[in-house]
Amino acid sequence: MAPLVTGTIALLGQSLGTCTIRRLIGRGDMGAVYVAQQDCPQRAVAVKVLLPELLADQASRIDFLARFRREAEAIAGLDHVNIIPIYEYGEQEQVAYLVMPYITGGSLEQELEKWNVLAFSEALFLVEQVAAALDYAHAKGIIHRDLKPANLLFDSDGRVLLTDFGLARIPGVARDQHGVSALADAGTIIGTPEYFSPEQVVGQVLDQRSDIYALGIILYQMLTGHVPFSGATPVATAMQHVLAEPPSLSQRNPIISPAIEAVVLQALAKQPEQRYDSAGQLAQAFSAALTSTGIDLERPPWVAYGKASELFTPMTLTTEAMVPSSAHKPVTVVDRSAVIDKQTSFADGLKFRSSTAHTPAKSKKRSRSRSRQAIVLCIMFVLLLLGGSSLTYLYTAQKGPRAARGPQTKSASVSQPQSPFITVTPTVTAAPTANPDLPAPAIPVGKLLFGTPLPGFLCDSFSGSWSKTATARITCMASATELATTNPHQIAATFLGALPGGQGVPNDYMLQVQLRQGPHSRGAFGVLFRNQAGSVLGAYGFLLSSNGNWSSYVYDNVTKKAMQLYTHRTRAQLQGLITIDIRVQKDTFLLYIDGHEQGNIVSPFYTSGTVGLAVDTAADVFFSNFALYALPNK
Repeated sequence: MAPLVTGTIALLGQSLGTCTIRRLIGRGDMGAVYVAQQDCPQRAVAVKVLLPELLADQASRIDFLARFRREAEAIAGLDHVNIIPIYEYGEQEQVAYLVMPYITGGSLEQELEKWNVLAFSEALFLVEQVAAALDYAHAKGIIHRDLKPANLLFDSDGRVLLTDFGLARIPGVARDQHGVSALADAGTIIGTPEYFSPEQVVGQVLDQRSDIYALGIILYQMLTGHVPFSGATPVATAMQHVLAEPPSLSQRNPIISPAIEAVVLQALAKQPEQRYDSAGQLAQAFSAALTSTGIDLERPPWVAYGKASELFTPMTLTTEAMVPSSAHKPVTVVDRSAVIDKQTSFADGLKFRSSTAHTPAKSKKRSRSRSRQAIVLCIMFVLLLLGGSSLTYLYTAQKGPRAARGPQTKSASVSQPQSPFITVTPTVTAAPTANPDLPAPAIPVGKLLFGTPLPGFLCDSFSGSWSKTATARITCMASATELATTNPHQIAATFLGALPGGQGVPNDYMLQVQLRQGPHSRGAFGVLFRNQAGSVLGAYGFLLSSNGNWSSYVYDNVTKKAMQLYTHRTRAQLQGLITIDIRVQKDTFLLYIDGHEQGNIVSPFYTSGTVGLAVDTAADVFFSNFALYALPNK
């Protein structure tokens, strides 16, 4: 057999035991992880390799080789559905390696980088599985000592898998009085500083409550998007665990209740005896706190983790110039104005650039065409005067009972839009109307601020000031407003710029709207909020896709990018009539579908703005029963 050539890249194509190395997927200070093909049985596996040239000296090699062997011994003695198994351990020439299942769902660290904050139900589901793995290992006398999001993997069948026992304390392994391996360097604290327990920092004897503290750090991070302690150096970070109190969770995420915060803070108590005695107790306490707060605990579909969702088309929103309208204007509003004829791309759903609307150069052919259009419009105007009563009857019949509430007078002031997110808001004067007949809110809300059964430009009969983008095709029907786009490269939207009486849209509110997809709808759709006016570009979006995913975005006027804050499978059917609720409070936004929490995002970009309904290309959606409520107890 030819001698083994070592090196991160040199190992590609070579054999370790029964495995042929195929592809590098990760590298650390002392080793690397590869995808490999195992010969018997034939399957794709992950191979974790300790490479000698990455170690500074012989003593370091001896130490880390001992840890490598210890990891194999630790996992070999554990048989649990939430602990990754070891298929094989071997040492070939100067290379030691572990063969493990190839897990394709990624890690919690990667998911937090993408989503920042997890939904409460997702955090609970994860904590329960990790707690089960820890309690099993603790019963065997094994303390993990390096619990962190990078060591929590998602399997394709929905399980959370605990991995990387290289720093574990194992019964029978020689240790000093501090519980550290006798092979470790003197004075060295091993682990990851952001997840150290206080006793780990000062070198005290560790028990299972050290892992519980680390699990509390992970829970804090899942709920707020931040670890509680971080410093300029690893030592500075480590010392904060000993000396500093964790920042308030509710200040970083206002929807966190005192009961939830109390659970996390008990897990992060400085003294081990003040924490939970087991990881299972922490999971139970977290579940009870969520239940007492009234949060839906339906289990999320974790098999969707790591899969890309359908992304929204570029949010290039341009508003058309509006003309005065009346109650007798035809109910189908189709934009005939010039639209942007050069679009920008939305590569991979991440980058976002605006394009400026411009009017193409005039030609003689276009002039003749416009002359013919003018003649046709004059003829239509005469017919409208002669047949006004008949048209009024047809309009009332199509609108149904809601159209008979009384005449409205709508006038529009036209201004030149300065950004894709500016909407020209018409001034609306309407006769007083009764309170709208709306369905009961799906979640707890405060008082009704504004509501209308038919939302959108020209459809609302309850005095809201609405506008629309140039690409929006709006049809006011008897029980819903149909919204679609006339441009295959742009989304369409209609915006509520002001409440009755000219009152602005509040900064914080509860929004509810009902919708259903048309029979041939294939595109994404949803709600835009805190849409910016003036010279500022920006908006937030909660968008559903016809394949059952939902995503949240923020468009940053500084970086000129649309950033995907969160994406996941919905935990509700998107067939038939569905109800969307959004809680908008400070920098935290929470989405519900049919009363079930889907997830929350935290973003400080925009503190105010208008509200809109939006559809992507190929989408045909019917919106109804739009309502803005004050926050509960406001």
